[in-house]
Amino acid sequence: MRLALQGEANTLIVEILGVSRRTVGLWLRLYAAACSRALQAKRRVRKVGEQRTPTLAQEAEAQRCVVNKTPDQVRLPFALWSWQAVRGVLRVRFGIVMPIRTAGEYLRRWGVTAQKPIHRTHKQNPTAVQRGLTETYSTIVARSKQQGGEIH
Repeated sequence: MRLALQGEANTLIVEILGVSRRTVGLWLRLYAAACSRALQAKRRVRKVGEQRTPTLAQEAEAQRCVVNKTPDQVRLPFALWSWQAVRGVLRVRFGIVMPIRTAGEYLRRWGVTAQKPIHRTHKQNPTAVQRGLTETYSTIVARSKQQGGEIH
């Protein structure tokens, strides 16, 4: 507004501020109508649950499902919870179809993060594995060299 009150052209104001001509025109009209009160910054805050497709109850149920069950327990063709799996739960349980990115936002909001699964058998014995690598494998390598073989 200082620039406009000093008599600067709108095109210069647009250039300096990096906004559109339309925005500068709107600001000038607002200022003329209600003076400086019209241009005070207002904080825009959404209320919890505002503009969300599932209701808070549906969201809570889907979250409990993700935390307490696996996708195959709710008859979905996924091994782990992914964005697609969350979309599937919302579609199957509530008939809600949402973009994949939005499903990812729900997972993030619920505190569920993507984690790489550990590929290890639950019956694995770390002591036996170490013994196998140090003792058994070295025997196999020596025998292979002796017989002119290759280890793949």
